[in-house]
Amino acid sequence: MKRASASIMSELAEAVHDLIASAVVDVGEVFVGHIGNHLGGDDIEAHEKRRDAWVHFVDALTEHRFLGFLYQPAGILFRKPRRGETAYVVRGRHMMGPGGPLVVPMGGDGEREDVLPPWFDDKAGLWAKGETLRIHAKDAPVELQAEDADLTIEATGNGKVRLGSSNRKPVVRKGDKVDIGYFFVTPGTGGISAITWVPPGGGEPVVLSSSPPTGETANPFYGEVAEGSDKVEAE
Repeated sequence: MKRASASIMSELAEAVHDLIASAVVDVGEVFVGHIGNHLGGDDIEAHEKRRDAWVHFVDALTEHRFLGFLYQPAGILFRKPRRGETAYVVRGRHMMGPGGPLVVPMGGDGEREDVLPPWFDDKAGLWAKGETLRIHAKDAPVELQAEDADLTIEATGNGKVRLGSSNRKPVVRKGDKVDIGYFFVTPGTGGISAITWVPPGGGEPVVLSSSPPTGETANPFYGEVAEGSDKVEAE
């Protein structure tokens, strides 16, 4: 009986041990945190080779501080979250070390207001307020396509549509008035002795030749847009 009781107790102890062990196995977790480096320094730190971005955050429940890496959907959508923003934090099994958790910012609080775009009810798109929204491709083209529909690029208010990075000038539109300067005639004996053209803006007058212009001796006629819009600029 003693041997039987000892065997039962041993089996029971082993079962209890297995139960406790299974209860403390790290299976990962999902919790809520807030972006912020409360030890000082930057909240977001780029990897030295810019492979990814490290995020300092605080567990909303325990107030423990962690370091994770920023979730970047498909490696093409990037946004630097602001201090105080709420984020879901996903940690896999046995990934307790720095950089282990995946930080997914919600983007709906912190220092931001008007999170939803004004066209939210009937359109889909990208929206940013107070932050530059950029589309950038390296060593590859950027394509915008509207299939069987209009493609609209609009800058409202005082904004401008700019094509190119430097030395931009306003784009001429159909119907814009063009200043071609003016002509005047010098009378002579029995007719006209000369026709003179004054370029737009009162440049150096040009006396027109009576012979057909050729090569570099051609009369340099040109015009300048007199009335139009500078809403669109291009190099």
